[in-house]
Order: sequence, then structure tokens, then C-alpha cells
Amino acid sequence: MYLVVNQVGFGLYRLDSLDYQHGFILLSFTNPVTGNIAEYSLDINNKHPDVFLINWKDIEDMVYSEIASTYNDNELRELENELT
Repeated sequence: MYLVVNQVGFGLYRLDSLDYQHGFILLSFTNPVTGNIAEYSLDINNKHPDVFLINWKDIEDMVYSEIASTYNDNELRELENELT
């Protein structure tokens, strides 16, 4: 899962395929909620891309790290049970 951010908004998408052709990285995503497919191509020569892809696992790790530093073990277990 990736948080996809561009000038018009952001959303959480599942990366379905990744390919490379003629200087472009071709990405195909699916919105897990709607099932809508989004395709995007990144020009490898563009020094200023107009989209950012952030691995959702990295965001989760940052959040859990912050939570762990401010809550005790019992509260973390309760939170984990609520999320699963």
C-alpha cells in the first residue's frame, strides 16, 4: 500500500504492477475501497516529479513509534486489539 500525493490530492492505493519502458516507470494502482484503477508514468529524467509515493508501512512504523514513546504497554495492547 502506498500513500500517493500530488497537486490535486492524496489517497491510499495498492501497487498492482510496475514496469519500465523507454525512460518511463509505469505504475498501476488500485484504490482498495472503490476498486478504481489508476495508472501513472514517471519520467526518469524529470528532476521535479509531480507525485510522491510513500510506503504506507513507513507511515505505520512512524505512528507506532510515536505511540510507543508516549503510552504504556497495556494501552498499546488495547490499541493493537482495536486495530485488528
